[in-house]
Amino acid sequence: MNKNTYEANLREVSWSEFPGAYGPSFEMASHLLAASSREEDTAREAIGMVLGHVCHQQVLAPSAVPAARFLLQLAALREPVHHWLALQAVEQLLESSWMFREAFGFVPRRKEFAGKRPPLSGETLRWAREYDQLSEQLQALLVQHVPHLRGLLGSTDARTRAHAARVLGLVGTRDEASLKSLLAALAAEEDPTVRAVMILSAVLLARHMEPGQLENMPLRDWAASPLLDGAVGTVASLLLEPEQVLALRANSVRRALRAHRLDVDIFPWCDGSPAGLVAEALVLTQTANESIPQLMLEALRYWKEQPEPDEGVFQEWSEFEIIGERLVEQMFGECSGRREFLSREELSPAQRSFLSQLREFLPLIPGVHGLQASGIRSPRRDMPRLLSEVTGGMDQEMCWFWDGRRVSWPLWKWWHQAELVDGWSEDSCFVAREYVLDIMQRQLTPAQLTSAATDVVEGAYDIPPALWIGRVERLA
Repeated sequence: MNKNTYEANLREVSWSEFPGAYGPSFEMASHLLAASSREEDTAREAIGMVLGHVCHQQVLAPSAVPAARFLLQLAALREPVHHWLALQAVEQLLESSWMFREAFGFVPRRKEFAGKRPPLSGETLRWAREYDQLSEQLQALLVQHVPHLRGLLGSTDARTRAHAARVLGLVGTRDEASLKSLLAALAAEEDPTVRAVMILSAVLLARHMEPGQLENMPLRDWAASPLLDGAVGTVASLLLEPEQVLALRANSVRRALRAHRLDVDIFPWCDGSPAGLVAEALVLTQTANESIPQLMLEALRYWKEQPEPDEGVFQEWSEFEIIGERLVEQMFGECSGRREFLSREELSPAQRSFLSQLREFLPLIPGVHGLQASGIRSPRRDMPRLLSEVTGGMDQEMCWFWDGRRVSWPLWKWWHQAELVDGWSEDSCFVAREYVLDIMQRQLTPAQLTSAATDVVEGAYDIPPALWIGRVERLA
């Protein structure tokens, strides 16, 4: 395709019909046209505008699929444009779809934890189905362009070769031709970083192949690769033979978790972080090796002491943050996505030990987002409570009936459970919360109510103080 055809195709699309993150996509054509500029800064800025419109906070908009179609056309232009920038944008769209973790061969988290939440209904169910369809359309579009992506493995530009290899790996089809193309490109590749990307992509493709298709494949060579301080070999071992993970040598994993960061433009995995990719693979394979959390904690101590990046060098996530988030997912994965707070009684001995070890990193908290998504909403404040070091007014136990059974919960859990019930009801109401307030009025003294109110005012448990204080004052 040449640039004239690309521009003509852009003009044929009624972009206003495709909603974006901020409304109709009126300016999409002009951004996609600017993305074909020979000036790298111009093309990068234009593609950034496209991504911001079709993929806001990693949520795809309906305009994502037509935008991806033109990004793939941009990568196919014969003119010397920045093909790798277009491929990089396609990767980000693919990562935002629910197909991303399936590319690794694992069940997405949303399915694992679906049974722990109220069933989807109404508008939420409709949105989820539409998003499924959007993800499937994106996947189908990429499959159509696989032959061209294979051709880009021979590009003279190292960044284009690296990103073409990664997109092929993430598409995750049982395409023997793509795997053979990657192997041929790997044999000719001289750049060690691009070789690392190609091996990782080949590993992902190999996971989708039947055993008979993998004869004569250099699987053992990949698993033994010393590239990137052994990070490539470690990830290959985890993904190809997860049942052998217990045999991983601690020193190999320790060294891989300290692999230095690379330029994300040429190593697109995990924001340019081989160490972060190792941590991701450890969690995705749900490694049962008891030494893994300790090795990851060691890595956190290492990265905490490393100097900040040079001024002007942008890093969306540091190794400390990436490994911290993955470690929390390893330790609290079964709690991920829970809406109610985690109580100290629900902690396992391993989780309690883990939280106590996190204390050494204060004021930094590794994995803070994962902790918040697992029911520890304010880690710095809630950690002493979870470790039974302090108690507050909202930790007072109250025993009564809930959902047909007699339970003994701290006040914060009573209130939070009531908020959940009221929040999931069709009309905004306070029925469950009024029920809890009625129990409190019967069981608690004014002094106990005042103690609970003080705890809320100090910000505990994300309870709106105005709503709580107004109702509790009425009781007291």
